[in-house]
Amino acid sequence: MADDPSLDVTLGPGILWQLIGSLPRIGRAGAELAASVRGAERAASAYRPGPIVDRLLFESGFQSARVAASGMRLRIAFVDLNSGTLRYMREDGIIVDREDHPIDHTRHDLTLGVWASCALPGIFRPVKLGSEVYVDGGARESVPVEMAVTHLGVTKPYVIAAAPPGVGAEDFTDKDVVAVLLRVSAIILDETFQDEVEWARAAGACVIEPRLSVHSALTVDPTLLRINRDYGWMCAAEEVTDATAALRAIDDAIIRARCEWAALVKHPSPDDDAIAEVKARIKSLLTQADDTLLPPGHKTWADIL
Repeated sequence: MADDPSLDVTLGPGILWQLIGSLPRIGRAGAELAASVRGAERAASAYRPGPIVDRLLFESGFQSARVAASGMRLRIAFVDLNSGTLRYMREDGIIVDREDHPIDHTRHDLTLGVWASCALPGIFRPVKLGSEVYVDGGARESVPVEMAVTHLGVTKPYVIAAAPPGVGAEDFTDKDVVAVLLRVSAIILDETFQDEVEWARAAGACVIEPRLSVHSALTVDPTLLRINRDYGWMCAAEEVTDATAALRAIDDAIIRARCEWAALVKHPSPDDDAIAEVKARIKSLLTQADDTLLPPGHKTWADIL
């Protein structure tokens, strides 16, 4: 690309409040996001994807034309930051409204739609498409099942939630105003999210969601990312096989133990006895688990993790 479509925006009161209201939904990362809000007067985002996006979207061999010709129907959600309106990009690059009506007949590059849909408010810069500026669709709708069911004729939707329900307990006795605003926004958004998930279930959706939080959205740790990936695999397997509560409890115990191991080995002075105990516990739990609910490679978890 000759130009970077992600851009700084003028943070007037209206847009700033939109960003503050949207930040907590990003993995419900809590206080870690306060820095993004405090720095909002100096920049439009905490990060700029730059070469990472170029590599993923433009240098990986991805071809938008093949998606358009595949016969698959696609809707990528994002929100127009100027008007606050939810929009979708179709597989052919045309942007439509909530009722699936084209805004106009301009065809945009599908990769830019993906980029806009990933523009988490305050974390990444908004993306300009035509005359509009877009951010992640979750700022307006976290579970866009209604589009799939009402307009695309989907009869068995699958919903994947990135974080468990709830906001977690935390002492706010001496917190500052930014932390309080983030907390209140997180509570409101969590309530909305849970309502959307229940609507999806009522519409016949298979909802795959974690019960534990392995790491926050702003944590980039290879070990925890692998554990979280495995946990996602397990949660999906549990739903499609209708696993019992007892088997799900064992799966959760395995994930807790793996997270405990990850914390122990990163300690400046690792406790070898504690590490050995956790590894033995994981080995015991694996014998109680259902192998069909565990991802490939699980037999090594008690050895090399």
